[in-house]
Amino acid sequence: AAFRVRAGSLAAEEVWPTLTVLSLVFALNLPLTVVQRVLVGYQETFINDLWQCAGTLLGFTFLIVAIRAKLLLWGLALALTAGPVLSTVVCALYEFTWRRSWIRPRIRYCAMSTAKELLLLGVLFFALQVTNLLAYLPDNLILSHAEGPQSVAKYATVQKLFSVGRSE
Repeated sequence: AAFRVRAGSLAAEEVWPTLTVLSLVFALNLPLTVVQRVLVGYQETFINDLWQCAGTLLGFTFLIVAIRAKLLLWGLALALTAGPVLSTVVCALYEFTWRRSWIRPRIRYCAMSTAKELLLLGVLFFALQVTNLLAYLPDNLILSHAEGPQSVAKYATVQKLFSVGRSE
């Protein structure tokens, strides 16, 4: 009901599997961002960017294959997001196994007090992000409810064009 799709339709059947896939990919990618932070810390952002470009191209290639295979929406979402995750995994293996094995993340180096502080700070940033979402998301929700999901894509495209140059 939240997505305003008819029960029994193909869209209704695809919503939850797609959200599940995207949520799992997001959760998997969270710890992998450590390698990106290491590269930025070593002022090698260009290497990180190269890995991300490779992942995007890989995801695009997977997406083309998925479209040709006529996969459902969750398959398309998985295909598109698998490339960036895969390239980040390979980057992490390369950085933490061969190039900089001495800084490989290890559980024994984790301090519980530091973890608690970081968790508290993370919760505050999460609250900030939720507040930001609440400021910008209602337009899309109201439009989706009133006019249907197809209208949100048109609105979001125009909104993006008019927000170019504005920092969010």
